[in-house]
Amino acid sequence: MFLTHQPRAIVIGGSVGRHFAANLLRAIGWESIVFERASEDLAGRGAAIGVTEELFEVLRRIGARLDTTAGVVVRSIIGLDRTGRITHEVARNPVTDAWARIYRPLK
Repeated sequence: MFLTHQPRAIVIGGSVGRHFAANLLRAIGWESIVFERASEDLAGRGAAIGVTEELFEVLRRIGARLDTTAGVVVRSIIGLDRTGRITHEVARNPVTDAWARIYRPLK
């Protein structure tokens, strides 16, 4: 009798990237477990994250459900001096979303 063993991975750290890695490993048949030292949910630790169609594609590939209509288009990034006056501005066009909205479906 032959025993088949499923490949296993231990992922150290519970960040968005590490949860992506664990989920992608599971999608190709690996057993993966994520170890995070913080006892609380990490969803409140991040602010914004840039989102792209490629990010949504990976989320779909691993079966994570996310409302892709959410997000904010950032028109520019500004620098302020100590008085709050704008000192410079850089035109941008990325879409950002709340970090927790990406983290939670991965977890």
